[in-house]
Amino acid sequence: RRTTKGPETGTPPPARTTAAPTTRTTRVDPAELDGGKNFSFLAQLYVPPGMFRSVRLLDSQTPVSYLAAPDGSWCEITRIPDASDHYTVREAGPTSLWASIETAWAKWIELDAPTLPEFGLTATPTTHHIWHHDPETGPRWTFPTPDE
Repeated sequence: RRTTKGPETGTPPPARTTAAPTTRTTRVDPAELDGGKNFSFLAQLYVPPGMFRSVRLLDSQTPVSYLAAPDGSWCEITRIPDASDHYTVREAGPTSLWASIETAWAKWIELDAPTLPEFGLTATPTTHHIWHHDPETGPRWTFPTPDE
């Protein structure tokens, strides 16, 4: 007989902002974040640290991808496109999370859908960089060091 409730699964989402959401459409399929084409690796470089992501059903039984950031920003993107192949985005908060994903998608297309081996990491005592293709001339993303 167990005396504890058992292990917790996943991380609870950050608290949502109480700001009114905006609604718009996007051509970026939220399923691209599921990891099948390596896009999710690049996408993580464009969103705030501490992001939460899940797939859930709305009350209408519509499946959505849900993103939440520590600053309270959130977005829900329908996982089924409309007749014109667009997905509905509802979002609120100080950070436009889905705009960050759209920026990452544009970069991923520009880089010709890179695979994971095309990326590298350079870590020194003062800087950390993820780079694509070449550590000196390729695009790179800088991250704070643990002391910052």
